Amino acid sequence: MTLYDDDVLVDSTETPTNTTLSNATSFYVPDASAGPVYNVVQVEVVAWRL
Repeated sequence: MTLYDDDVLVDSTETPTNTTLSNATSFYVPDASAGPVYNVVQVEVVAWRL
């Protein structure tokens, strides 16, 4: 998944905030480039059905 500098962060209720990744004071993924791409992450979803 590609994260971009202008991606908007959401709060705990999934409401969009006024903060983008490039303006965030802290985020668990570091900014990897000076361009429009913030970083690239791998997302794995595991689901079980009982």
